[in-house]
Amino acid sequence: MVIWDGRAHVDINLTIDEEDDDYFDTFEKSFIKELPILKTTLRDEQPRGYGRVINFRDDIGDHYDPLWA
Repeated sequence: MVIWDGRAHVDINLTIDEEDDDYFDTFEKSFIKELPILKTTLRDEQPRGYGRVINFRDDIGDHYDPLWA
């Protein structure tokens, strides 16, 4: 989802189903390349899910077993 205020502010809400930070970096670089007048001022990553959130393995580390295992 992209929201533009009609001037110089753009909000982008980007969601993917994979653990791939490279995708977001590539998207950001491509977007800025097409609109060089804009720049990134805030990049906020939100956890997936609602209520009982599922975390990425990088967030919890390898030494924890999932509760459902």
